[in-house]
Amino acid sequence: IYVPEGLEKPAPLVFLLHGAGADENAFFEGYGAGIARELAAERKFVAVAPATIPVARKAGVFRALLDTVIENHEIDESRVYVLGHSMGAFATGFVARKFSDRLAATCQIAGGTGRTGDDGPPVLYVLAGRDGILKLNAPAETKLLTVRRYADEAHTWVVPTALPGILDWLFERTKPKR
Repeated sequence: IYVPEGLEKPAPLVFLLHGAGADENAFFEGYGAGIARELAAERKFVAVAPATIPVARKAGVFRALLDTVIENHEIDESRVYVLGHSMGAFATGFVARKFSDRLAATCQIAGGTGRTGDDGPPVLYVLAGRDGILKLNAPAETKLLTVRRYADEAHTWVVPTALPGILDWLFERTKPKR
């Protein structure tokens, strides 16, 4: 978890789910040399980067993480987001289907299906044009699905390139408070 100094409260919360072969440090230290931490400090949000596999295997893990962060930090529950890269993108879809009532929006980067169900949160689906790992076709855009293509980016390199715009897109969406 990364909680920047000078955070306005209640703060937005962004879960960052890494791809296969990486670990919970990938967004804070790997992708773009830690651009996620820099963006959290600049844009004033709480960032949580758990190990993806436990989150993808059991819904209760995400629920426990979300509830614990909310209990221990002043979080704006109308601004909870999940984004994932590659395997983390598939896990993001799983989380969105199980917790659609608690998420404002999600993003699937270089992975996933773009779907979270008919009543799920809005999804930004990011494709890397030079992806040599996953050859994905863009699903048709809908009212809940926006597709962005980064023609000159590779599977992993798309993350630091796209992340600032992804956060802009996510933060334009809020969930009505429960």
